Amino acid sequence: MNSAEALSLNPMVAIPAAQMDEFYKNGFSKERIFHGNGSGFGGSFTCTNDISEYTTSDFFTQVGKQFKVMLRLSSTSSQHGTCETYRDTRGYSIRLESEQDGIFDIVGLNVPIQYVIDRKQIKKFHSSQQVNYASGMLENEERWNWFGQNPGSTHNVLMTWGDRGIPKTWRNMNGYGVNTFSFINSEKERYWVKFHFKTMQGNEYMSDEEAQRLSLNYPHYYTKDFYESIRNNNFPKWKMYAQVIPTNNDDLFDFNIFRMNNVWPHSEFPLIELGVVEINNCDYHQWLEIEKMAWSPSNVTQGIGLSPDGGLLDRITTYPLVQKSRLNGVDINPISKHVAKELTTFVDGKLWYRYEKEKTNNSIYRFAKSFYDMIGSEAQDRLSKNLHVALSVVSPRIVEPLLQNFKQVDQKLYEDLIDLRKNNNL
Repeated sequence: MNSAEALSLNPMVAIPAAQMDEFYKNGFSKERIFHGNGSGFGGSFTCTNDISEYTTSDFFTQVGKQFKVMLRLSSTSSQHGTCETYRDTRGYSIRLESEQDGIFDIVGLNVPIQYVIDRKQIKKFHSSQQVNYASGMLENEERWNWFGQNPGSTHNVLMTWGDRGIPKTWRNMNGYGVNTFSFINSEKERYWVKFHFKTMQGNEYMSDEEAQRLSLNYPHYYTKDFYESIRNNNFPKWKMYAQVIPTNNDDLFDFNIFRMNNVWPHSEFPLIELGVVEINNCDYHQWLEIEKMAWSPSNVTQGIGLSPDGGLLDRITTYPLVQKSRLNGVDINPISKHVAKELTTFVDGKLWYRYEKEKTNNSIYRFAKSFYDMIGSEAQDRLSKNLHVALSVVSPRIVEPLLQNFKQVDQKLYEDLIDLRKNNNL
């Protein structure tokens, strides 16, 4: 009996099918491929500093003015429904809305860097970090093999397998724009800029053991905590900052300031306060509303522009296409004239490619080493333990390149891992 014959015998069978069609057409959207496991909330951004010397943006020039904000927090490589306390980088996507200027999206993370240096590696990176669709399992061998063969990822590996890999709650982690944008002032002068969101609840983390214990009863522990905080009027807050570099200074540095795995030293480029983000509204339907809010780096407003950051320029064009596919053909993030002009400046004008060619990649381990030195001995010991546990289920041929990468960061890190492996007969 085929489906048509079945329907003729029982027309009621057609109702669920019709409902499902309506469900996807007008209701629920497809799940995100990356950052699928997350939740969104609303709130406000209050400008606390007039920086009109750098930008004409409405958001950062009117002290005391409030703007609507939407914030989505997520895990990076896990799918919807998996436990939220899994060790991973976290997504921190924030949307600022102005009646005058429109929407500005920052699609960031809880770390200031990315794993990928070479944009040609993005597809392979994504495949290595997610569930293998052939086996239906997350393959540790694939994940760690990619890290070992791509030493530029070492800095982010140290951050993720260090304390910040499992924040105590979403409220206790920072957010970072990762990409380099630009500010443009009334004189049409351009400044390179990176955005930071510093938690006002304090940075706190948890161990793998505590995370596993919590996930047994509360797989959505972070979401649960966020809802409870808002409903108890304990509104999560972040201070928003910017680091700024005049465009005529970017050739003076011995590292590529546009690489997504490099950081700008705060001692040279101090944080400039912009305002306060307060999240105070949890009355959104996560599937019918939040999942339809397609954050994209292509959403920039006047006074804000692009840069030769190759990762940003890739995302400007790919995010709208991916979102359009996910939202059943709805083009929710069309490229504006402002962004199109910026793309012409940095791509057709070859400025992007000039930086990709001319800037040496001598910073692969430089910032990883700075990070390792900064965290102190106790955090270093926890990092070594976490890495050892993760690598204990990976074959020695894959571990060896990783150990050599860690040796380039610090001899102590390398020796700690060697000792842990010997003591556990690995």
